[in-house]
Amino acid sequence: MRFGADYYPEYWGPSKWVEDARMMRELGFNIVRIGEFAWKTFEPGEGRYEFALFDEAIGILRDHGIDVVMCTPTAAPPAWVEAQYPQTGRIRRDGFHERWGARKQYCHTSTTYRRLSWNVSRAMAEHYAHFPGVVAWQTDNEFYADPCYCPECEAAFRKWLNARYGTPEELNRRWGMRFWGMEIGSFEEMIPPVMWQHPSHELAYRRFQNAQVRSFQKEQIDLIKQYDPDIPITHNFMATPAEMDYDGFGEDLDFVSVDQYPKDLTTFPYYSYSYDTVRGFNRGPGFWVMEMQCGYITREVVYLMPPPGMIRLWTHQAIAHGADGIVYFRWRVCPSGHEQFHSGILQPDSSKKGRSYREVAEIAKDIPKLRELGAPGSAIKNDVAILRGLQNGLACRLYNNGASLNYDEELQRYYGALFGSSIGVDVIEPTHDFSGYKLVIAPLLMIVDDDLVRRIEAFVQAGGTFITSYRAGIYDDDAVITTETLPGKLANVLGIAIHDFDWLRDPKRVDPKPIMHYKDADYEAIDFADCIEPGSAKVVASYTNGWFSDYAAITRNALGEGSAYCVGAGYPAEFYKAFLRDVCTTVGAAPVLKTPEG
Repeated sequence: MRFGADYYPEYWGPSKWVEDARMMRELGFNIVRIGEFAWKTFEPGEGRYEFALFDEAIGILRDHGIDVVMCTPTAAPPAWVEAQYPQTGRIRRDGFHERWGARKQYCHTSTTYRRLSWNVSRAMAEHYAHFPGVVAWQTDNEFYADPCYCPECEAAFRKWLNARYGTPEELNRRWGMRFWGMEIGSFEEMIPPVMWQHPSHELAYRRFQNAQVRSFQKEQIDLIKQYDPDIPITHNFMATPAEMDYDGFGEDLDFVSVDQYPKDLTTFPYYSYSYDTVRGFNRGPGFWVMEMQCGYITREVVYLMPPPGMIRLWTHQAIAHGADGIVYFRWRVCPSGHEQFHSGILQPDSSKKGRSYREVAEIAKDIPKLRELGAPGSAIKNDVAILRGLQNGLACRLYNNGASLNYDEELQRYYGALFGSSIGVDVIEPTHDFSGYKLVIAPLLMIVDDDLVRRIEAFVQAGGTFITSYRAGIYDDDAVITTETLPGKLANVLGIAIHDFDWLRDPKRVDPKPIMHYKDADYEAIDFADCIEPGSAKVVASYTNGWFSDYAAITRNALGEGSAYCVGAGYPAEFYKAFLRDVCTTVGAAPVLKTPEG
């Protein structure tokens, strides 16, 4: 198991390096991450590379038994990039041109930025290939979803559309562009979606931007592997932005990492969900937490100092969910810059009396015990999977500026009930193999294709239990509503028909919301309600009020050796606890531990 901190030798100079390395070793650290914001140090001017500072720091760390994760520094371009190449900055949807002064302001499509990134990454990859103490690499830092709308993105988007659709006529047909007379005569007429846009247009642009980020990262991976083929490469994801193709990015990496800032105890269930999601990106356990909160964090909003024991709890939570590396952010508070009040293990005075240092020292006593128990590298086997897909995350944000449906909120309703019952869950992309689970849950499965439907039906036929929710099967791959009766391609496996539904998020709603009776309790729908008409499916629960009372609220369809449920609305947490307790008992998905509530 790797145990350490993020370290910035360029901030402190040689006078601190030996002291830092000695103190880290006293804590049992064996790894630090360095270099992700040091482009200016590595390349003070274009084409002029300097490695002496980091070479010396790495040597001192190595002398104290501490290895290094080296990073490509392309998340924070130096001032000379802005001065010479201002066109590399991202242009936001409102037309604002982001410029130098912080980080992550660049465009992933920019040919100039890619050239500059390639140059510094190549120089570093060549210099640090097989370098003593460098045991892994990290690409860039925290890829996230901020699309660019610059002229280069516009031109590249047209090429991407041409490759995907072949002809403007095919795009017009698949997107249904006759609405509002929006057909294009050539791809040169297409622009990015910069205002209230067609859902298919918005979906395509989000997919295109993800493809640009993935290819940007792949260039760095290929460079590093060219000089050091066997060294492992990772990236520090942010876990749950539904707009990012982290599963695809993870496919190109040797292992996945994540940055976690839980803030307080109330987020404990959410961060379990995020760890299970990251484990899916990693194709199993063995991911790292590359930035773990170890104190107060105050860059934009002031958050409280975690109470005693909280950092230890977060650390064990990560390891329990499959982390084989814990790297705290950060070793020492930096007294200047954007994060000068963002905590570290040490305050600027190097004292061991701060609570973060004292608590990490206690955690350090746990790590050898976990190694003895075989936690690092151990397998995780769960009976339950939640399908969390990029395409469905995107689909939920396409209409009404994303205000109509909240993808992760709906998934976490199911996850929270399982978490509360201590039932282990894998959160995986729908493209992954889910045939080995007892129970598969796929809320808001809006975009489905023939292959996914075939695999769901085979899973149920073979004895699996499948649960989906409202909006299932409504979209094709281009976010065009199906002309089949809902749930479209899922009609056979669910055994139902849906002709009516009701949106419930209108803040001025006058009519009462539908109420469902399940077992011995009534539950009011929260934000959506399908009016389900059972065909071959049996009614599990019905609505009880108003015109909704003519319809089923939950159905169960027997197919082969298994069954498929449709839950037609979103409900309070108490419903999911009761419903999933019943389903898990039926399928034999048992708790890992018997634990008290909370």
